Parts: sequence; structure tokens; C-alpha cells
Amino acid sequence: MFCLGVLLVAIGGAKMSDYSASRESVANRMRKILIALIIVVLALAAYQTARVVARETGDANAGTNGSTAEPAVAVAVTRAREELWKPSIKATGSLRAYQGVKVTAQEKGLITEIHFQSGRRVSKGDVLVQQYVKSEWVRLSGLKAELSLARKSYDRSQSLIGKQAVSQSQLDSTLSDLERMTALVQNLEVTISKRTIRAPFDGVLGIRQVDVGQYIEPGDEIVSLEALDPIYVEFTLPQNRLPQARIGQQVSIEVDAYPGEEFSGAINAIEPLVDSATRTFLVQAQVANDQLKLRPGMFVNTRLLLPLREKVLTLPQAAISYNPYGNSVYIVDRGPAMGGGTARSVYVSLGETRGDQVAVLSGIQPGDLVVTAGQLRLRNGAAVTIDEGTVIGNNAEPVVDDS
Repeated sequence: MFCLGVLLVAIGGAKMSDYSASRESVANRMRKILIALIIVVLALAAYQTARVVARETGDANAGTNGSTAEPAVAVAVTRAREELWKPSIKATGSLRAYQGVKVTAQEKGLITEIHFQSGRRVSKGDVLVQQYVKSEWVRLSGLKAELSLARKSYDRSQSLIGKQAVSQSQLDSTLSDLERMTALVQNLEVTISKRTIRAPFDGVLGIRQVDVGQYIEPGDEIVSLEALDPIYVEFTLPQNRLPQARIGQQVSIEVDAYPGEEFSGAINAIEPLVDSATRTFLVQAQVANDQLKLRPGMFVNTRLLLPLREKVLTLPQAAISYNPYGNSVYIVDRGPAMGGGTARSVYVSLGETRGDQVAVLSGIQPGDLVVTAGQLRLRNGAAVTIDEGTVIGNNAEPVVDDS
């Protein structure tokens, strides 16, 4: 109607101008009519555009304010609970023999006998290798004969000195001969003893490195000998743990060779020096090894058991969203319907882990309903439904199923 009125006004104006200005030409009248028509067309276009914009805006508002809502997310949950933990300090280390040596020769010579087999247990004093000593035994027999003569000469001079049958200088000379021969015999006996190579302590032998008939020099390795029961475990701790390490404190170790099996021991030595490069100190513990399962050089995971028990708030590790800017969990706030609620993200501070569990130092309270599965689809304020059928591992000592 507005556009039609504009058109009539334009035509009426053109007629009025025709009556009032009789001298105007027909061309001027037509120009005015054309301008009026252009104005009408533009007005119609503007009107139609306004209607389209209004319709689209109304549809958008209707979609926003309508009853359509995001569906609830199904999640698994657990209750945050307090447990008694025996705190421990974890470290990595290696095993070292209680005693261990490379058995070597002290004297050069030819090997005539080998009295051991590789890998066998031996006792302290057992003969391992015999070198050639026949010539030394012959010399020893001669020296012992001379020693016997020197002793007799001294005894005779000593008996005659009271009768003044010999002088004091003669007695001193026979005493000197006796002492010299005694020293020669003892020296040769020591040499023979060195060529009989014995086990210095109880232990397990390694692999033989020599053969009968081989000529060896002092320092040449014959076989390794390791005392394995007990055995030492050595590990390092950061300097801030120094007040918590004590002589006699219990330790527990695990090795990859025997998964699931723990070996117990106690600290027997603490290095007094803190390494200035790493700011760590060395700890040595003694572990029983009667079955000889543990061997020197093995890599071990060590737990230093602290004496006090502490009550900690625990969650399954699957409940934690680990992020560089902070770790978080989703807490479910119950709604009117007991089967669901809304999700709320909170940041948490974490402590030590134990199996599937992790200690939570702050951020949640005992009894909070925490999401353990389905976090990736959640946001703050999202509606959730609780999936009772999904169970997340929450075992302090999980067992790996190899079946």
C-alpha cells in the first residue's frame, strides 16, 4: 500500500505540475514520471529484504529458545575414599656382590692341576689351581736339612757356654745361622703356598679362564668368585630424602626376571657424601639371597619403606586428566533424578601412585562422585547419566593376567 501511495503521489504531482506549468514540454513530464517509478521499485526491494531478514532472525531465535537440548553423556563414576597407605620412597638401583674378586696368580709359573669346575660353589680355603712346585719342594728339603744342622750347632754351643768351652761370639754365630736358615725355609714355604691358589671366601665361581699346562704371570685372571648370599643393592636418593633414610630401615626390591616377586632387606650403609653434580646420595642395603635368584649387575626397582602409615584420599589413575597446565577430574553433582547429574571440572594436586591408584592431596573431598570413564566428551555443566556396568581398575596391587 505504501508503494502504491508513493506512485499515485508521483503521478498526481506530475499532473499538477502539468496544469500549473503549461509551458513545460512533454519530455520534462515523462522524466518526472520515470523518476517516480524508480523510487517505487527501490521501495519495493527494500520492503522485501526487510521481510526476509525478519523471517530468518525469527527462525534462529526459535531454534535457540526451543526445547531441543544436548543429550546426556553416559559416564562411569567412583566415590573418592580415604585409605591407609604405608608411604615409601621409590628409586632404581643395581645389585652388587657381597664379596667379589677375580682370582689371579701371585707367582709366575706353569699350571699343573685345576681343582674346580665353572659355576660351582666353593668354600673358603678350597684349592682351585696348583702351579708347578716340584723344584721348590726339593730346595725346601735341602734347606730344612741345613736348618736342622744349624739348630743342633746352636744347642751344642748353648750347652757349652756354661762350661766356658765356647766363646760368646761362637754362640752368637750359631744363633745367627739358625735364624738365617729359619728365614730361608719360611720364605720358600710362602712361595710354595702362593703357587697353591685357594678360594679366599665362600662363593660361586665363574667361568674358567685358564687350562692345564698354561704358563701364567702374576695378575693373570684365573676365574671370578662371587659371594651372593647375602647380596647388596645400591641406589641413590635425592638430598631432600636424607632425613628419611636410616640404618636398619626396611627396603623392598623387584627385578624384571621375577615379575610379581619381592625381596626384602635392610639398609646397612649410607654414603656420607652428597654428589655435588646430581645432589643425590648413595644408599646400600643388604638383601637375603639364599636361592641365588639375584645376581650382581641386575637392574632393580627399590622401595624404601617409611615407618609411619598415613591416611590418603585415593582415586583410580584413569580418573585423572593429565595436562601440562594442571591435572583435573570431573565431579558429578547429583540432580533431581538419582541416575544422573551435571559434570563439574576441578583441578587436583596429586601425590604418589600405588598400582591402579593415585593419592590426591587437594581438590576433592571424601565421598565426591568422580568420573572415571567418558571424560573426553564432557565439559563444565554437561548433563551426565551414570553407567553402572563399566568398572575401572582401582587395585593397589594389580596382577597381570598372562592367559
